[in-house]
Amino acid sequence: MTTSYRFSLRTYQDKEGKCLIYLDVRDSKKRIRYPIEIKINPSLWDPKKQRLKKSSDKHIQEISNAYNLVLENIEAKLVQIKTTFILREQFLDAETMIEEFQTSSPDFDFISFYRHHLSLQSYSKQTLKNHNSVLKKLSEYKSEIPFHKIDENFFLGYRKKYNKNSEVTYFSDVKCMKKFLNLAVKKGIRIGIEMEDLKIRFAKQGRVYLMPDEVKKLINYYYNEFIQESHKLPLGYFLFSCYTGLRISDIQQRKREEILHGVFQFNHQKTGNFQSMRLNEDGKKLLLHNPDLFKVKIVEQKINAHLKIIAERCKISKKLTMHVGRHTFATTYYRNTKDVIGLKKLLGHSNISNTLIYTHLVEGEEMEGLETVTY
Repeated sequence: MTTSYRFSLRTYQDKEGKCLIYLDVRDSKKRIRYPIEIKINPSLWDPKKQRLKKSSDKHIQEISNAYNLVLENIEAKLVQIKTTFILREQFLDAETMIEEFQTSSPDFDFISFYRHHLSLQSYSKQTLKNHNSVLKKLSEYKSEIPFHKIDENFFLGYRKKYNKNSEVTYFSDVKCMKKFLNLAVKKGIRIGIEMEDLKIRFAKQGRVYLMPDEVKKLINYYYNEFIQESHKLPLGYFLFSCYTGLRISDIQQRKREEILHGVFQFNHQKTGNFQSMRLNEDGKKLLLHNPDLFKVKIVEQKINAHLKIIAERCKISKKLTMHVGRHTFATTYYRNTKDVIGLKKLLGHSNISNTLIYTHLVEGEEMEGLETVTY
Protein backbone atom coordinates (compact mmCIF):
# COMPACT_ATOMS: atom_id res chain seq x y z
CA MET A 1 0.00 0.00 0.00
CA THR A 2 1.39 3.39 -1.02
CA THR A 3 1.40 5.87 1.83
CA SER A 4 2.06 9.54 1.16
CA TYR A 5 2.19 12.70 3.27
CA ARG A 6 2.17 16.45 2.84
CA PHE A 7 1.83 19.58 4.97
CA SER A 8 -1.26 21.73 4.53
CA LEU A 9 -2.88 24.75 6.12
CA ARG A 10 -6.22 24.58 7.86
CA THR A 11 -8.72 27.03 6.35
CA TYR A 12 -10.13 28.05 9.74
CA GLN A 13 -8.52 31.21 11.18
CA ASP A 14 -8.34 31.98 14.90
CA LYS A 15 -8.91 35.40 16.49
CA GLU A 16 -5.43 36.49 15.43
CA GLY A 17 -6.12 35.46 11.85
CA LYS A 18 -3.72 32.52 12.02
CA CYS A 19 -4.21 29.00 10.69
CA LEU A 20 -2.93 25.70 12.03
CA ILE A 21 -0.49 23.61 9.96
CA TYR A 22 -1.52 19.97 9.48
CA LEU A 23 0.35 16.86 8.49
CA ASP A 24 -1.83 14.98 6.00
CA VAL A 25 -1.06 11.26 5.73
CA ARG A 26 -2.89 9.18 3.11
CA ASP A 27 -3.08 5.64 1.91
CA SER A 28 -5.49 4.20 -0.67
CA LYS A 29 -8.23 3.84 1.95
CA LYS A 30 -7.72 6.49 4.57
CA ARG A 31 -6.63 10.06 5.14
CA ILE A 32 -5.47 11.22 8.56
CA ARG A 33 -4.94 14.87 9.48
CA TYR A 34 -2.42 15.29 12.28
CA PRO A 35 -2.11 18.81 13.75
CA ILE A 36 1.37 20.31 13.96
CA GLU A 37 1.44 22.79 16.83
CA ILE A 38 2.33 25.71 14.56
CA LYS A 39 -0.03 28.56 13.66
CA ILE A 40 0.86 31.08 10.97
CA ASN A 41 -0.65 33.88 8.94
CA PRO A 42 -2.00 32.19 5.75
CA SER A 43 -0.26 34.83 3.62
CA LEU A 44 3.08 33.33 4.67
CA TRP A 45 2.26 29.85 3.46
CA ASP A 46 3.55 28.43 0.16
CA PRO A 47 1.27 25.42 -0.61
CA LYS A 48 3.50 24.23 -3.46
CA LYS A 49 6.72 24.12 -1.39
CA GLN A 50 4.80 23.28 1.80
CA ARG A 51 6.95 25.77 3.65
CA LEU A 52 6.74 29.34 4.91
CA LYS A 53 7.64 32.01 2.35
CA LYS A 54 10.58 34.35 2.59
CA SER A 55 9.89 37.76 4.08
CA SER A 56 11.63 41.12 3.90
CA ASP A 57 10.78 41.61 7.54
CA LYS A 58 13.76 40.32 9.53
CA HIS A 59 11.72 39.27 12.55
CA ILE A 60 9.13 37.40 10.46
CA GLN A 61 11.92 35.72 8.49
CA GLU A 62 13.54 34.45 11.69
CA ILE A 63 10.22 32.92 12.75
CA SER A 64 9.72 31.43 9.28
CA ASN A 65 13.21 29.87 9.36
CA ALA A 66 12.51 28.32 12.75
CA TYR A 67 9.15 26.90 11.66
CA ASN A 68 10.58 25.60 8.39
CA LEU A 69 13.30 23.81 10.34
CA VAL A 70 10.63 22.10 12.46
CA LEU A 71 8.83 20.97 9.29
CA GLU A 72 12.08 19.66 7.81
CA ASN A 73 12.80 17.64 10.96
CA ILE A 74 9.29 16.18 10.85
CA GLU A 75 9.74 15.24 7.21
CA ALA A 76 13.12 13.65 7.98
CA LYS A 77 11.47 11.46 10.59
CA LEU A 78 8.73 10.47 8.15
CA VAL A 79 11.33 9.50 5.55
CA GLN A 80 13.08 7.48 8.24
CA ILE A 81 9.86 5.66 9.10
CA LYS A 82 9.15 4.79 5.45
CA THR A 83 12.75 3.63 4.92
CA THR A 84 12.62 1.46 8.04
CA PHE A 85 9.40 -0.28 6.94
CA ILE A 86 10.79 -0.85 3.45
CA LEU A 87 13.92 -2.47 4.89
CA ARG A 88 11.83 -4.56 7.28
CA GLU A 89 9.55 -5.51 4.36
CA GLN A 90 6.63 -4.58 6.59
CA PHE A 91 3.23 -3.15 5.75
CA LEU A 92 2.84 0.60 6.31
CA ASP A 93 -0.51 2.37 6.14
CA ALA A 94 -1.53 5.89 7.16
CA GLU A 95 -2.55 4.92 10.68
CA THR A 96 0.70 3.02 11.33
CA MET A 97 2.77 5.93 10.03
CA ILE A 98 1.09 8.32 12.47
CA GLU A 99 1.61 5.85 15.32
CA GLU A 100 5.28 5.53 14.44
CA PHE A 101 5.60 9.30 14.16
CA GLN A 102 4.12 9.76 17.63
CA THR A 103 6.32 7.17 19.30
CA SER A 104 9.52 8.37 20.93
CA SER A 105 11.49 5.23 20.14
CA PRO A 106 13.85 5.70 17.15
CA ASP A 107 13.70 2.57 15.02
CA PHE A 108 16.15 3.46 12.25
CA ASP A 109 19.39 4.50 13.91
CA PHE A 110 20.89 1.98 16.34
CA ILE A 111 22.71 4.65 18.37
CA SER A 112 19.48 6.59 18.96
CA PHE A 113 17.61 3.35 19.71
CA TYR A 114 20.32 2.25 22.17
CA ARG A 115 20.38 5.64 23.93
CA HIS A 116 16.57 5.81 24.14
CA HIS A 117 16.04 2.33 25.60
CA LEU A 118 19.03 2.71 27.93
CA SER A 119 17.26 5.71 29.46
CA LEU A 120 14.08 3.68 30.04
CA GLN A 121 15.68 0.89 32.09
CA SER A 122 16.93 0.82 35.67
CA TYR A 123 20.46 -0.57 35.85
CA SER A 124 23.03 -0.92 38.59
CA LYS A 125 25.70 1.78 38.69
CA GLN A 126 28.34 -0.51 37.18
CA THR A 127 26.08 -1.90 34.43
CA LEU A 128 25.00 1.61 33.48
CA LYS A 129 28.65 2.64 33.34
CA ASN A 130 29.44 -0.29 31.02
CA HIS A 131 26.47 0.43 28.73
CA ASN A 132 27.37 4.12 28.52
CA SER A 133 30.96 3.22 27.70
CA VAL A 134 29.78 1.11 24.73
CA LEU A 135 27.39 3.87 23.65
CA LYS A 136 30.28 6.34 23.63
CA LYS A 137 32.39 3.96 21.51
CA LEU A 138 29.53 3.44 19.05
CA SER A 139 29.11 7.22 18.68
CA GLU A 140 32.84 7.57 18.04
CA TYR A 141 32.77 4.71 15.53
CA LYS A 142 29.87 6.10 13.47
CA SER A 143 27.73 9.21 13.82
CA GLU A 144 24.70 7.19 12.64
CA ILE A 145 24.26 3.42 12.41
CA PRO A 146 21.21 2.30 10.39
CA PHE A 147 20.04 -1.12 11.57
CA HIS A 148 20.32 -2.66 8.10
CA LYS A 149 24.04 -1.82 8.05
CA ILE A 150 24.77 -3.83 11.19
CA ASP A 151 26.37 -6.85 9.59
CA GLU A 152 29.61 -8.83 9.86
CA ASN A 153 31.61 -5.96 8.36
CA PHE A 154 30.20 -3.60 10.99
CA PHE A 155 31.63 -5.72 13.80
CA LEU A 156 34.92 -6.25 11.97
CA GLY A 157 35.26 -2.47 11.62
CA TYR A 158 34.38 -1.92 15.28
CA ARG A 159 37.00 -4.48 16.33
CA LYS A 160 39.61 -2.84 14.11
CA LYS A 161 38.91 0.64 15.48
CA TYR A 162 39.34 -0.51 19.06
CA ASN A 163 42.09 -3.06 18.39
CA LYS A 164 44.00 -1.86 21.44
CA ASN A 165 41.26 -3.32 23.61
CA SER A 166 41.54 -6.93 24.75
CA GLU A 167 39.42 -9.69 23.28
CA VAL A 168 37.50 -9.84 26.56
CA THR A 169 36.66 -6.11 26.29
CA TYR A 170 35.53 -6.50 22.67
CA PHE A 171 33.17 -9.38 23.39
CA SER A 172 31.91 -7.59 26.49
CA ASP A 173 31.01 -4.66 24.21
CA VAL A 174 29.28 -7.00 21.76
CA LYS A 175 27.33 -8.50 24.66
CA CYS A 176 26.00 -5.02 25.52
CA MET A 177 25.09 -4.33 21.89
CA LYS A 178 23.38 -7.70 21.56
CA LYS A 179 21.06 -6.86 24.44
CA PHE A 180 19.66 -3.87 22.53
CA LEU A 181 19.78 -5.60 19.14
CA ASN A 182 17.63 -8.42 20.54
CA LEU A 183 15.18 -5.78 21.75
CA ALA A 184 15.12 -4.24 18.27
CA VAL A 185 14.49 -7.63 16.64
CA LYS A 186 11.57 -8.22 19.02
CA LYS A 187 10.11 -4.92 17.78
CA GLY A 188 10.29 -6.25 14.22
CA ILE A 189 13.37 -4.28 13.18
CA ARG A 190 15.54 -6.09 10.66
CA ILE A 191 19.31 -6.02 11.03
CA GLY A 192 21.99 -7.13 8.60
CA ILE A 193 23.10 -10.18 10.59
CA GLU A 194 21.30 -13.16 12.08
CA MET A 195 21.34 -12.94 15.88
CA GLU A 196 22.38 -16.60 16.23
CA ASP A 197 25.48 -15.77 14.17
CA LEU A 198 26.45 -13.05 16.63
CA LYS A 199 28.50 -15.16 19.01
CA ILE A 200 29.83 -13.95 22.34
CA ARG A 201 33.18 -15.56 22.96
CA PHE A 202 35.52 -14.97 25.85
CA ALA A 203 39.10 -16.05 26.14
CA LYS A 204 39.34 -19.47 27.71
CA GLN A 205 41.66 -18.67 30.55
CA GLY A 206 41.55 -19.47 34.25
CA ARG A 207 40.49 -16.76 36.65
CA VAL A 208 43.35 -15.37 38.65
CA TYR A 209 43.13 -16.14 42.36
CA LEU A 210 45.60 -16.54 45.20
CA MET A 211 46.51 -19.65 47.13
CA PRO A 212 46.58 -19.51 50.98
CA ASP A 213 50.37 -19.16 51.16
CA GLU A 214 50.21 -16.17 48.80
CA VAL A 215 47.50 -14.51 50.86
CA LYS A 216 49.63 -15.05 53.99
CA LYS A 217 52.45 -13.10 52.37
CA LEU A 218 50.09 -10.16 51.89
CA ILE A 219 48.73 -10.45 55.43
CA ASN A 220 52.24 -10.42 56.86
CA TYR A 221 53.06 -7.34 54.81
CA TYR A 222 49.84 -5.63 55.93
CA TYR A 223 50.67 -6.03 59.61
CA ASN A 224 54.39 -5.32 59.17
CA GLU A 225 55.50 -2.07 60.79
CA PHE A 226 57.65 -1.35 57.75
CA ILE A 227 54.78 -1.43 55.25
CA GLN A 228 54.83 1.51 52.85
CA GLU A 229 52.28 4.10 54.02
CA SER A 230 50.58 4.35 50.61
CA HIS A 231 50.02 0.57 50.57
CA LYS A 232 48.01 0.33 53.79
CA LEU A 233 44.58 1.27 52.44
CA PRO A 234 44.78 -0.50 49.03
CA LEU A 235 45.99 -3.72 50.64
CA GLY A 236 43.39 -3.43 53.41
CA TYR A 237 40.55 -3.22 50.87
CA PHE A 238 42.02 -6.10 48.86
CA LEU A 239 42.30 -8.37 51.91
CA PHE A 240 38.77 -7.41 52.95
CA SER A 241 37.59 -8.74 49.58
CA CYS A 242 39.58 -11.95 50.23
CA TYR A 243 37.65 -12.39 53.50
CA THR A 244 34.19 -11.47 52.17
CA GLY A 245 34.14 -11.84 48.37
CA LEU A 246 32.72 -8.33 47.96
CA ARG A 247 33.16 -6.51 44.67
CA ILE A 248 34.90 -3.14 44.74
CA SER A 249 31.57 -1.46 43.89
CA ASP A 250 30.02 -2.93 47.04
CA ILE A 251 33.06 -2.18 49.19
CA GLN A 252 32.96 1.47 48.16
CA GLN A 253 29.35 1.72 49.36
CA ARG A 254 30.00 0.35 52.83
CA LYS A 255 30.51 2.44 55.96
CA ARG A 256 32.98 1.52 58.69
CA GLU A 257 30.36 1.63 61.43
CA GLU A 258 28.04 -0.90 59.79
CA ILE A 259 30.88 -3.36 59.18
CA LEU A 260 32.28 -3.09 62.71
CA HIS A 261 28.80 -3.90 63.98
CA GLY A 262 29.55 -7.49 62.95
CA VAL A 263 26.56 -8.25 60.75
CA PHE A 264 25.83 -5.92 57.86
CA GLN A 265 23.19 -5.99 55.13
CA PHE A 266 23.17 -4.52 51.63
CA ASN A 267 22.03 -4.99 48.04
CA HIS A 268 24.71 -5.99 45.55
CA GLN A 269 25.41 -3.09 43.19
CA LYS A 270 25.67 -5.35 40.15
CA THR A 271 22.72 -7.70 40.63
CA GLY A 272 20.57 -5.89 43.19
CA ASN A 273 20.36 -9.12 45.21
CA PHE A 274 19.92 -8.68 48.98
CA GLN A 275 22.82 -9.83 51.14
CA SER A 276 23.30 -10.32 54.86
CA MET A 277 26.92 -10.94 55.88
CA ARG A 278 28.81 -11.59 59.09
CA LEU A 279 32.45 -10.53 59.28
CA ASN A 280 34.75 -13.12 60.89
CA GLU A 281 37.38 -12.32 63.51
CA ASP A 282 40.20 -12.04 60.98
CA GLY A 283 38.16 -9.51 59.04
CA LYS A 284 37.46 -7.45 62.17
CA LYS A 285 41.15 -7.50 63.04
CA LEU A 286 41.85 -6.17 59.54
CA LEU A 287 39.59 -3.16 60.16
CA LEU A 288 40.80 -2.43 63.68
CA HIS A 289 44.40 -2.37 62.48
CA ASN A 290 43.71 0.59 60.19
CA PRO A 291 41.24 3.29 61.41
CA ASP A 292 41.15 4.81 57.91
CA LEU A 293 39.76 1.66 56.33
CA PHE A 294 36.21 2.38 55.07
CA LYS A 295 36.67 6.00 56.18
CA VAL A 296 38.97 7.01 53.34
CA LYS A 297 37.85 5.68 49.95
CA ILE A 298 40.10 5.06 46.92
CA VAL A 299 39.06 4.52 43.31
CA GLU A 300 39.60 1.05 41.85
CA GLN A 301 42.22 2.14 39.33
CA LYS A 302 44.41 3.59 42.06
CA ILE A 303 44.02 0.48 44.25
CA ASN A 304 45.01 -1.77 41.34
CA ALA A 305 48.06 0.36 40.60
CA HIS A 306 49.24 -0.07 44.20
CA LEU A 307 48.44 -3.79 44.17
CA LYS A 308 50.80 -4.28 41.25
CA ILE A 309 53.68 -2.85 43.29
CA ILE A 310 52.59 -4.75 46.41
CA ALA A 311 52.63 -8.05 44.50
CA GLU A 312 56.20 -7.39 43.35
CA ARG A 313 57.26 -6.50 46.88
CA CYS A 314 55.71 -9.68 48.30
CA LYS A 315 57.18 -11.78 45.46
CA ILE A 316 53.82 -12.78 44.02
CA SER A 317 54.01 -13.32 40.28
CA LYS A 318 50.26 -13.06 39.63
CA LYS A 319 48.67 -9.81 38.46
CA LEU A 320 46.69 -8.48 41.40
CA THR A 321 43.47 -6.49 40.98
CA MET A 322 40.57 -5.96 43.34
CA HIS A 323 38.59 -8.66 41.54
CA VAL A 324 41.32 -11.20 42.31
CA GLY A 325 40.32 -10.77 45.97
CA ARG A 326 36.77 -11.89 45.11
CA HIS A 327 38.07 -14.90 43.15
CA THR A 328 40.37 -15.76 46.05
CA PHE A 329 37.48 -15.75 48.51
CA ALA A 330 35.32 -17.90 46.21
CA THR A 331 37.94 -20.58 45.56
CA THR A 332 39.00 -20.71 49.23
CA TYR A 333 35.41 -20.96 50.47
CA TYR A 334 34.53 -23.76 48.08
CA ARG A 335 37.80 -25.59 48.67
CA ASN A 336 37.07 -25.67 52.39
CA THR A 337 33.29 -26.27 52.40
CA LYS A 338 32.23 -27.74 49.02
CA ASP A 339 29.05 -25.67 49.54
CA VAL A 340 28.01 -24.35 46.13
CA ILE A 341 24.64 -22.98 47.29
CA GLY A 342 26.24 -21.08 50.17
CA LEU A 343 28.90 -19.67 47.84
CA LYS A 344 26.25 -18.57 45.34
CA LYS A 345 24.44 -16.66 48.08
CA LEU A 346 27.60 -15.04 49.46
CA LEU A 347 28.73 -13.91 46.01
CA GLY A 348 25.27 -12.53 45.21
CA HIS A 349 25.03 -14.49 41.96
CA SER A 350 21.66 -14.65 40.21
CA ASN A 351 22.70 -17.65 38.11
CA ILE A 352 24.41 -20.66 39.66
CA SER A 353 26.36 -21.27 36.44
CA ASN A 354 28.51 -18.27 37.41
CA THR A 355 29.23 -19.92 40.76
CA LEU A 356 30.11 -23.29 39.22
CA ILE A 357 33.12 -21.70 37.50
CA TYR A 358 34.87 -21.67 40.88
CA THR A 359 34.05 -25.30 41.55
CA HIS A 360 35.77 -26.26 38.30
CA LEU A 361 38.84 -24.27 39.30
CA VAL A 362 39.11 -25.91 42.70
CA GLU A 363 38.38 -29.40 41.43
CA GLY A 364 41.50 -29.10 39.32
CA GLU A 365 43.62 -28.73 42.44
CA GLU A 366 45.07 -31.40 44.69
CA MET A 367 44.79 -29.90 48.16
CA GLU A 368 43.55 -31.39 51.41
CA GLY A 369 43.24 -30.54 55.09
CA LEU A 370 41.80 -27.00 54.93
CA GLU A 371 38.67 -26.51 56.98
CA THR A 372 37.99 -22.77 57.29
CA VAL A 373 38.38 -19.59 55.28
CA THR A 374 41.47 -18.53 57.25
CA TYR A 375 44.85 -17.65 55.88
